[in-house]
Amino acid sequence: MGNEPLVGSQRTYFEPPDTVVMNLSGNVQPEEAIAMGKLHVEWATGLPFCFYLIDGSILDRLDPEVRRLANQSLQQMPVRGIAVHSAPLKARVMIKLVLTALRLFRSEVEETPILFFDTEQEGRDWIAKRRVEVKGAA
Repeated sequence: MGNEPLVGSQRTYFEPPDTVVMNLSGNVQPEEAIAMGKLHVEWATGLPFCFYLIDGSILDRLDPEVRRLANQSLQQMPVRGIAVHSAPLKARVMIKLVLTALRLFRSEVEETPILFFDTEQEGRDWIAKRRVEVKGAA
């Protein structure tokens, strides 16, 4: 993309109308999680709903503090779906831990499915389908 913000070793950007894109790499640091969380909440402010598209192909670690910080951001956003692509098993487990924590604090978590895909295009296709479902339910 070229213009997406670099937050430490992480890349994140907003794709209108409603998608936060993240390319996670290595061991995500708490400072990175705080900075990304602020950006994500800012981007989602005023939206009726939003989605995440996450590239987990080179994610190594999400420590408990980082998962907690991610959960805090997610609680402030109208997230209605998370598509993760290219993530190996270790990354999938770490990302699922974030959603598990979210379920403890947010009643509408059933409206926030997290699905894993082999390719970015599969994730994008699911978000497009999910967007139609969410609009229809509104």
